[in-house]
Amino acid sequence: MLRKRFNLSVWLIVIAMAFLIIVNVAFGYLFVDHSRNTLVEVTSDRMLELSMTITSLIDGDLFDGVTGPGDMTGPEYDRISDLMRTFMSNTEINYVYVVRYQAEKEYIFILDPDPEEPAQFGETLSYTPTLDKANAGTPAVDTDIVSDRWGSFYSAFTPLRNSAGDIVAIVGVDFDSHIYEREETVQIRIITTMSVVSLLVGALIMLAAAVMIRRRFDTIYKDIDILRDYIEQLNEEMISSSLRRSETGRKEELPHAGDVVDNLTVMLTAMKDELKEFVDRLRAQAYMDPMTGVRNKTAYLELLPQLDEQIRNGTARFAVAVFDINGLKKTNDSYGHGIGDRMIENTADVFVRVFGYERLFRIGGDEFIAVWTDVDLDFIEERMKQLVVETEKCNATSGPDELPVSFASGYAVYDKATDRKYNDVFARADRMMYDNKNKFYEGKRNHRDQG
Repeated sequence: MLRKRFNLSVWLIVIAMAFLIIVNVAFGYLFVDHSRNTLVEVTSDRMLELSMTITSLIDGDLFDGVTGPGDMTGPEYDRISDLMRTFMSNTEINYVYVVRYQAEKEYIFILDPDPEEPAQFGETLSYTPTLDKANAGTPAVDTDIVSDRWGSFYSAFTPLRNSAGDIVAIVGVDFDSHIYEREETVQIRIITTMSVVSLLVGALIMLAAAVMIRRRFDTIYKDIDILRDYIEQLNEEMISSSLRRSETGRKEELPHAGDVVDNLTVMLTAMKDELKEFVDRLRAQAYMDPMTGVRNKTAYLELLPQLDEQIRNGTARFAVAVFDINGLKKTNDSYGHGIGDRMIENTADVFVRVFGYERLFRIGGDEFIAVWTDVDLDFIEERMKQLVVETEKCNATSGPDELPVSFASGYAVYDKATDRKYNDVFARADRMMYDNKNKFYEGKRNHRDQG
């Protein structure tokens, strides 16, 4: 009977070890799949964030109506090319370029700053459905590898809009597919190593338990052999009782290897949380103008569809103010971009004091826009008066090497009776701003003539 019990225990250990192997293989597969999905998600977010960040730093008006390479000369285009090359040199990006929709499933290069092997203007880009998504207004990332004469890549595309909100081009970034494959291989190796370690530890525990059980049974066998002579002298009832006592107490609880799996799950969860936090930080940076700290053009363009939707459903109640810094180009040409940048920063500081960061957008080098919701004309006019006061305060305290803050402004409040879309409100504010700017320069000319 004891021998049968012993064999049964051995079989239970063997079955437990087989189960441990199956569970470790299954967990390893699940963790590899989980890690792969996490890597794909993080990589896609990273590509999209870089694409959107680059796009937010490019003035779409420069690409509106471009028909050939001769249309893209001058310092602004040089700055854009230098910006793209900087991202290629300091991030995981292999290539950055600007393309444009040409025909169905056909997109052509219009700017490629690659110093070694740039695409020519008008050269066709390998088509993917992701390009159509970007051309429709939605930033998107390729899910499959695309190969061309430059290599094999995953690509992300973001629509480039002009100041009117129209899509004029698409900014693309390419990531070498081997980067993702290397990261995936590293993750698989880590998980495989930990799975093997977990399996070995579990197997060792099982073997140790088996040895302990065998030794325990061997001790029982020896005790039974010693008692065998005495058993023959006992009556049947005592023999039965003795056997029952021997069978009692042989139960041994086997250890398990669950803690290793739990630790691995905690590690993967912590890794995913850290990567998510990194992506959240990138996303916040993608919507912020790095020079002034206010929201950027990307954030502004994402707000416009919301306002148009409010107009369509009859809940719109907003106002827009448009600002353009006076004399920025002349300042840059005469005193250098350092002084010009300081003028932009001082002007932004004045705007922030009056409007705050959340509703203020820098959409171009010298252009700012403020958008309010649930306000009326009296509110806007009061803010514009306050803006005049803050501007005078800033100029009164400016240093000798700083030029005074000066800008043209215009504003408009949504009118349900006449405005059918956001651009109608923007156009009125923009006209008012340009009238204000023309008066400013006309006043300066009259002053010079009188002098």
